[in-house]
Amino acid sequence: MKYLLSTLFVLFCTSVVFSQTEQKEVNYFANNAFGNPIVGKLGEHYNGVTYIAYQGEKEDPYVAAYDHKKEMWIGPYKAGTSLLGKTSGKKIDNHGKPTLVVDGEGYIHVVFGGHGGSKEFGENSLGNYNCGKQIHVKTKKPMDISSWEEVDNLTPFATYSQFLKMDNGDIYLFYRHGAHRSDWVYQVSKDNCRTFSPKVSIVKAKPTSATEECSDVWDSWYLDIQHGNGNDIIVSYNYHVCKNMRPHDSERHNCYYMKFDTDKNEWYNVKGESLKLPVTKEYADTMTLVANTGDKWNHIGRACINKNGFPHVGFYEGEDDGSLNGGPKQLKLYQWTGNEWIGGRTNLPEEARGEMNVKSPDSVSCLLGNDKGEFGEVAWWNSSNGNTAFTKEAVLLKEEGGRFTLSNFIRNAHPDAKIVATQKIEGTDYSRIFLLADKGPIMRKKAEADLICVSENQEFDIESVLKKSEKQYAVLLGSAYAENKIPRATDGHDEIEWAQRKMDWTQGFFPGCCWKLYEYTNDAKWKKAADYFQNLFIDGKDVNTTHDLGFMFYCSFGEGYELTKDETYKQVVIDASEALITRYDSTVGCIKSWDFGKERWTFPVIIDNMLNLEMLFEASLLTGDEKYKNVAINHANTTLKNHFRDDYSTWHVVDYNPEDGTVFKKLTHQGYSDESSWARGQGWALYGYTMCYRYTKNPVYLEQAKHVAEFVSANLPVDYVPFWDFNVSDAEIMYKDASAGSLYASAFIELYEYTNNEAYKTLAINILKSLSSEKYFSEYGENCGFLLKHSVGNFPKVSEIDVPINYADYYCLEALLRLKKLNN
Repeated sequence: MKYLLSTLFVLFCTSVVFSQTEQKEVNYFANNAFGNPIVGKLGEHYNGVTYIAYQGEKEDPYVAAYDHKKEMWIGPYKAGTSLLGKTSGKKIDNHGKPTLVVDGEGYIHVVFGGHGGSKEFGENSLGNYNCGKQIHVKTKKPMDISSWEEVDNLTPFATYSQFLKMDNGDIYLFYRHGAHRSDWVYQVSKDNCRTFSPKVSIVKAKPTSATEECSDVWDSWYLDIQHGNGNDIIVSYNYHVCKNMRPHDSERHNCYYMKFDTDKNEWYNVKGESLKLPVTKEYADTMTLVANTGDKWNHIGRACINKNGFPHVGFYEGEDDGSLNGGPKQLKLYQWTGNEWIGGRTNLPEEARGEMNVKSPDSVSCLLGNDKGEFGEVAWWNSSNGNTAFTKEAVLLKEEGGRFTLSNFIRNAHPDAKIVATQKIEGTDYSRIFLLADKGPIMRKKAEADLICVSENQEFDIESVLKKSEKQYAVLLGSAYAENKIPRATDGHDEIEWAQRKMDWTQGFFPGCCWKLYEYTNDAKWKKAADYFQNLFIDGKDVNTTHDLGFMFYCSFGEGYELTKDETYKQVVIDASEALITRYDSTVGCIKSWDFGKERWTFPVIIDNMLNLEMLFEASLLTGDEKYKNVAINHANTTLKNHFRDDYSTWHVVDYNPEDGTVFKKLTHQGYSDESSWARGQGWALYGYTMCYRYTKNPVYLEQAKHVAEFVSANLPVDYVPFWDFNVSDAEIMYKDASAGSLYASAFIELYEYTNNEAYKTLAINILKSLSSEKYFSEYGENCGFLLKHSVGNFPKVSEIDVPINYADYYCLEALLRLKKLNN
């Protein structure tokens, strides 16, 4: 890839070079929202940027941002890791969805992950236990959502956490202090969430009278918290009859309202009478009741204040039809006249839910998400008589599918971004997520928004991808024959970059891909091509000036021998192995990687070298001579000892003292920094130790592979394809590396075979689904015939950045064929 360099190092964002397909825009900004993914207080507009938090894959929190001035989407980025959603096959929990606030210094805070908390975290004096843990994270830099850190200043016992920021900058956090049988509490921070005040109980959970169905019953509550006038907080809430029985139903009744004057630190009912906290059921019925629903069930709605300073309260009410959640519910609206609550029934559609905007006692508007049968819509419904007769006005969003779910209005909203909506993707647990206002949703490039490329529940069509691969590679094969050269990559401008050096480490991958396609098709043209192109560099089999002999000769001649049992191929593998072991130093216990760079290192060993060991293991099987295997084992053991950090990420380069085998230093050559985790390096480690277990059955290697797998899986982005380094955070250089993704996929499939851990197979499938999508997989004839777009060769050297590369294709084909065999 050719770059012009001046005194400045100029790089382009990953979105610069896209095909026409990738330029298509959609009206959602992400499609990986998971379960019931949003809470009310999920967003804020701050200094020209709207920030949004939602629940993504594995119930972890994700944050996206829209820069209104630049008209540019940022993210989403994973903000933390929830304890929920990590048990395969378990029902989606949905109670730990993230709430977001921006503090006065511009740091973004997210709280998430609680569904009561478990007993392992200690005593919960204000409630009972269940699972999960309330977790607080903040951005490392103001207004930068790319990197996050955990802040340990909140109780683990929480459910339904909600941030509320006041006009004076105080930040309140409301939550239920445990599972159903817990008080609701609040805390306030006056120092940008560095510290929070002691917890104050608002409503009391306590035992109550038995019902006909259950003898163990508690008073429980659901609260909605909103910003009132000035520094007032207004709370609407309903009563939950919490029965200790399974299945647990959601019987809830009545409507209540109260106000918190934060300036005076006093709670009042609608009449201005002071309230004593925590409010009990009996006290609430006397002091804060809006409406008694009798036998009807309801769900919590919203409260807001009209221009006269009087509250309007909405609840969703319906008949008890015997189901766990009760029957369909309709929005009922009540308003305080100064003397009494009036209102109730409306003509709004059943099950339509959303937000309310009150201009005057008579002028009420509701922005509702509704299911119209074949499509869902988000529309304004307006009333000029207060609470009863509404007319549908502007439709902001209309899409095929089910009902839209809406957030609260975004805090300090920009005119173009007032609310967030989600809509389920049919047949999946995922939703598309939209940011919209009266002009409709804000658009985004489809290639950026489609983070989940194929339905989780949809069968992955391996055969279709392999057929496309063969057709596409025939284009590349024609060019290779015409030039009599081995294609290595492209220059980013539809020109092939050829393997130029006699001992180019990548030259084995193209004939290796031909062997993979021969394995798939049994078409002799691929066998002929593989043999032809691997013989272009056969003279290098005895050269011992590089450690890359395994990549060069095992991925080509080794593949060929496995498929044909051709004795000439076998001998090449043996000869190359003989040359490779001459680079082994028994004092160090490793094969030396490079002879260049003597000013930087003395005896460099790179994590990539783990892949060359496969040829040595095979050489011992082919010859019966254990010397090759012994070198491979010693190298793997030394690398295991010195290459890994405590979290099982890996350094790229370890420099040894050949005099005594001690380590001089640990650094990078292709990663972001010496202390970062280079993505493809993690792949070499994952694949390498899984492969070592294949040949040795040493459980230490299997455990190491599992540890590396845990690191990789915990740090993959939303589309499962990593950026070129796990620690890169500068948006300008956050390029994807499909080569690392394909390497992970192949390794995860083999690791699954040794562990029967479905999580590894699922990860591999999800990576391959993403790689086979239009975002990463080339259209026919595109990219000179290479399969995968968006790989990074050597970023620090400005080499092969955001281009197709042959080894990405090789490991992708290997992963596809491994999965095909596994399924068969």
